[in-house]
Amino acid sequence: MDKSLILIIEDDLHVNDVLAEMARVCNYDVVQAYNGKEALELLAVKNIKPVVVLCDLKMPVMDGIDFIKESIVKNLDLNICLITANNEHSCIVEALQLGVADYISKPFKIGALTEKLKLMVDIGKRKNVITSELYENSVVKNSIKINNLLKVKNSQK
Repeated sequence: MDKSLILIIEDDLHVNDVLAEMARVCNYDVVQAYNGKEALELLAVKNIKPVVVLCDLKMPVMDGIDFIKESIVKNLDLNICLITANNEHSCIVEALQLGVADYISKPFKIGALTEKLKLMVDIGKRKNVITSELYENSVVKNSIKINNLLKVKNSQK
């Protein structure tokens, strides 16, 4: 059985390393990025296919919301769990409207995050199966792309 790949996008080096170690202990493969732009480059250049993306909200260069919007425009269909500070409610709502699967607030407990990650991996695997089946139909594929673009456009109002 292939290991599931987790993409971690977190600008705080210590938090990024803690998240990566936690994922490795859970027997997941890990790719680390330190901002949204770097993550998009990894997704495009290395063509990685993470089953879950753990994404910080506030980062330099490209923050979490811009990363989410850009991933939607590029039709990357990612299973994203946002990592946020407790006081970022409007950004959490925007991210959920854009289709983020879930979020966890900082500071987080490793046990709670481990359980959430396991759940997100399961959801991601199921989503990948359904998406690959849907994408076999070009009409459905185009409808999904249009719906994704409308999400981004509507979030900019």
